[in-house]
Amino acid sequence: MTDSNDYTLEVVIALKAAGVQAEADLRNEKINYKVTPQGDLYLHVFKSKLVDQDTSPPALIFFHGGGFKNGSPGQFYPYAKHLTNYGITVICAEYRIKNKHGTERIHSILDGKSAVSWVTENAEKLGIN
Repeated sequence: MTDSNDYTLEVVIALKAAGVQAEADLRNEKINYKVTPQGDLYLHVFKSKLVDQDTSPPALIFFHGGGFKNGSPGQFYPYAKHLTNYGITVICAEYRIKNKHGTERIHSILDGKSAVSWVTENAEKLGIN
């Protein structure tokens, strides 16, 4: 991530404070982890800048709020970016929600389980431990 991302985040925070809906896309990578009848689901990955080539950083997965009805992974983008400064790779997971996909909460829960499984199975590819 670059200083321009820091500026972008500051602008988004200022816009939100002024009551304007805004979201910064500061992720390093967007990975498809599941294909569903309602559409593909992605993991939004924020990689740490403090990664030593000989070690794998810890990882944290965020699941946004919204009562299984609404929300987006962007809810945690500012936190994800901040945590990368401490050597943590952060993943914000998409999952199916009622207002966007017309699904029930069980689908959200199953998607969350799929996200955790995908990250676990692909830890080496993601460079995390």
